Amino acid sequence: TIVDPSPAPQVGLAKQLAQLLDNGDGTWTATFVFNVENLGNEPLANVQIADVLSASPNDFPAGSTGTVVAVTNLTANAFYDGSAANGNLLVGDDVLLVGGSGSVTVDVVFAPDNNAPYNNQAAASGTGTQSGEPTSDLSDDGAEPDADGDNNPNEVDENDPTPVNPV
Repeated sequence: TIVDPSPAPQVGLAKQLAQLLDNGDGTWTATFVFNVENLGNEPLANVQIADVLSASPNDFPAGSTGTVVAVTNLTANAFYDGSAANGNLLVGDDVLLVGGSGSVTVDVVFAPDNNAPYNNQAAASGTGTQSGEPTSDLSDDGAEPDADGDNNPNEVDENDPTPVNPV
């Protein structure tokens, strides 16, 4: 029996703190690696990762800035700075094939305040090329978008914010 599954888009995102550096001038630099993966059964178009740095009380302090420093298999948004106006890491026209993935490395410079530690979370999105259906996922702390490998990144313990604790 031949089974033709219906198209089902599914994007997964992980965000890992790769390095935390005291700049010695009252600021710190946090280096993050974002891994995005197409976990669905159809290609994803318009792939995007959004990370607004000061979006909620436990995010980075106001005035924090982000810069994309490296990209693999994706196209960086040269205007990304972590602000609400420029919070998209990608230009938004990338396509990820089924099982395809990409990564983005971002440096965030911030001056710690009394709200540390910070629990920062990004969001990935895309659109199935066959179904036209949107998909999204909140980032999970670590390197793997789908830690249990079941192609569903939206389960308990798979959407945890990434903690940053400058001490």
